[in-house]
Parts: sequence; structure tokens; C-alpha cells
Amino acid sequence: EHVNFGVAQEENGERIGPVEMVKRVEARLRQIIGDGDSMFYGDKIIFAICVRETECWLLPLWDDQRAEKCEGCLNALNHALGRKNEPIISRDTKDSRLYDNASKGYRKRRTLMSEGIKNPSLNVFLEVLGKRNIVLDDGQ
Repeated sequence: EHVNFGVAQEENGERIGPVEMVKRVEARLRQIIGDGDSMFYGDKIIFAICVRETECWLLPLWDDQRAEKCEGCLNALNHALGRKNEPIISRDTKDSRLYDNASKGYRKRRTLMSEGIKNPSLNVFLEVLGKRNIVLDDGQ
């Protein structure tokens, strides 16, 4: 919702849902990229758009009841991590090693596909990969 980006998160006093937000952000990014490059590169451009907080994509790994959350995810994630005696992520430093730890479950394709679909914006990304026949391996 940054002034220079121009995609509102609310409409008529209501929060725009995550799937619609993904569509609007993608449309805006395509506008920024320009018609020429968008047409030239076509399906080679894949957008991974997390709505409102990147930590929301990690919640399905740690808290099944909050897997669909799109706001307040850092706090929810830290609560879940703390319950499992895992290191929490500081709002100020956001250390990449802590994100690596919190996202380790997604290293397995099976887990990514079974848990990732529980978060609406991550599910949109996974669906795009599936439609384009992009196969994710387990990195092994």
C-alpha cells in the first residue's frame, strides 16, 4: 500500500482478500515491467507474492490452526516457534538464519505441497507452478 506502488489493501472499508491481492499486485508488477517485456518473457516470469507478511507463508509449518492467516503472522509464527522451543524471529533484525530454520520443512516437496496449499497466497504460487509444469525437487 506504499504510495509509490499504488495497490490499495482495502476497498470500501474492507480488507481485500489474499487471492485478489495477489492478482492486483501481479497486475501492478506487470505494468511496471511493461507490455513489451511482459510479452517477450511471457510465462518465464513467475511472481511469488505473499500478502501483507512473508511470515504468513511459514505458518502452515508451525500452526495448522493459523495456516490461512494473512495478518499478524510474525507474532503468530513466533508464538508457534516458542511453543516448540525453536528460536523466534526478531521484528528488528530478521536474521536470515532464523528464517532458514523456520522454513526448513518446505525443503521437502511433499511438505511444501501438503502444507503450503493451506496459506491462500502461497497456494496461488504453487498453483502457478503446477499449471506451468514446474517440478520442485527435494534438493537431494
